[in-house]
Amino acid sequence: MTTSTITIKIDTNLLKSINKIAKTKGTTGNYIINNMIKKALKNTETIEEKIKRLSNGKITMANAEKYNPDPEKFLKMAGIIETKKPFDTGKALNEIRKMEY
Repeated sequence: MTTSTITIKIDTNLLKSINKIAKTKGTTGNYIINNMIKKALKNTETIEEKIKRLSNGKITMANAEKYNPDPEKFLKMAGIIETKKPFDTGKALNEIRKMEY
């Protein structure tokens, strides 16, 4: 493995935190920083790659892995109710606005 040296400015509070982590793990700050950079580079994924990975040939959203529809929750949030007989929503809204219910 070849190593090269670059000079960058890092916030002193960040360096203190890295040094604390290094001390608790019994290693050096350089080792911690190098591993963090390697992990970040491995986990880098563009939005286009994520859409391709999640879509499988279908149109999908970028955050599909977090999307979990709950129909009951949506019905409660939307205020949708089921009734046995039809009613006039306009009349019902006017009654609610005027507090005549």
